[in-house]
Amino acid sequence: MLPRYIIDTNRDSKLQELLAYEPHCLIIGKSRITAEKNRYETYEYDVENKKYFLVEDDVLDDAKKILFKPMGSTLPEPTFVISDADYVDWLTEAMGGFALPPVLKSYRKTKKYLFLGTSFDRDTDRMVANELTLDLEGGYVITNKELSKKEKKFVEKHHLEVIPLSLEAFIEEFI
Repeated sequence: MLPRYIIDTNRDSKLQELLAYEPHCLIIGKSRITAEKNRYETYEYDVENKKYFLVEDDVLDDAKKILFKPMGSTLPEPTFVISDADYVDWLTEAMGGFALPPVLKSYRKTKKYLFLGTSFDRDTDRMVANELTLDLEGGYVITNKELSKKEKKFVEKHHLEVIPLSLEAFIEEFI
């Protein structure tokens, strides 16, 4: 699988490490940035020097690969959306349109999403997923667990198909 756009809500750097040998752009979600309206920062990865450089959003127009970490990451500088206040701030700005770059607002329209290792049990996780996938055209949830009432409601509302596989079985079969 070689998707152009990946959303990773984990706060680690594992996907960044996997992408260390190819050019990509990184968008990191932030909360409560002083005097700035946007709740994210955009970086471009320099493969040769193995470093991220802060850039303007217009580089995303031509990016071959975009990794969006809305809840933060350990790289390039540790920054996280983790406390209740951080989530409230980030989600408020997401609803106002300031939590992701404009190019992604256009790009995400009519896309199908593949949710791997995602649980929609927690309200905050559902709210983040909802804001990041506005205008989606459906998609797939890979899980072998029984969905809760709230999860079923989210899945139905977003026209997602549940594929009853463990994450390990999915990776073995499709990747």
